[in-house]
Amino acid sequence: MSFESHFNSYLQKAFLKTPSPAQKLLKKALLYSLQAKASRFRPQLCFAATKALGQNPKKILPWAIAIEMIHTGSLIHDDMPAMDSAKIRRGKACNHLVFGEDIALLAGTCLFVESFSLLKRPVFDKKRKEILDLLISKVGFQALMSGQALDLKSKSLSKKNTLKMMQLKTGSLISACVLGPLLLWGKTKKEKQALKIFADNLGLAYQLADDFQDRDGANRKWLLKEGTACLNKSFKALKSLDTKTEQLQDLTAVIQNRFSV
Repeated sequence: MSFESHFNSYLQKAFLKTPSPAQKLLKKALLYSLQAKASRFRPQLCFAATKALGQNPKKILPWAIAIEMIHTGSLIHDDMPAMDSAKIRRGKACNHLVFGEDIALLAGTCLFVESFSLLKRPVFDKKRKEILDLLISKVGFQALMSGQALDLKSKSLSKKNTLKMMQLKTGSLISACVLGPLLLWGKTKKEKQALKIFADNLGLAYQLADDFQDRDGANRKWLLKEGTACLNKSFKALKSLDTKTEQLQDLTAVIQNRFSV
């Protein structure tokens, strides 16, 4: 299914009322980053996990949109001068270079807050507290935020702590793409255990692949070794399931291919 069309439809409705010039500017900044060309790996993972659990992928749209909004908000903040001081994101100038640091800061924060409004949707009615707890545990102090802090303030990390930082900063949100559908529709103990192992290892492999493409020498060999181990665990977990996991396998292969570049 096409995530982009559903995403754009949601954005048009969510940020429709913009009575003041300031709100119009903030909306423009939000859409600038949200509608930039991207792989949408995380929404695809949400859909694939939902399908593997025997459900219509459309059911998970609110979760997929929330995850993508949080991811985009984190990128806006990550690119700012106080953090990575990046110039280009998704093929165009970073948000803060176009709209200023003040509006970029508000845009990123706004995306974090607005993402939680999607948890009001009917699909979460029976497990709203659990889904809320899951999202907080993957985005807040115990996960993404602490991962960012570790990345910024740790001048030298051991390999063990580097893996921990990667798992928190990137792996936590990617694992949430699978754990959300699993929380809603997971049935057997075997299914839950396998998909959790898959999700945790895939999330870490994703960041390892990112770093692998940016490094060389001994560090690259280490990243390849760790990434390959994570991917093997992910594939093994999928093979243990009785459900259709072709799309999950395809997305895992996408990460695997990034280690061959």
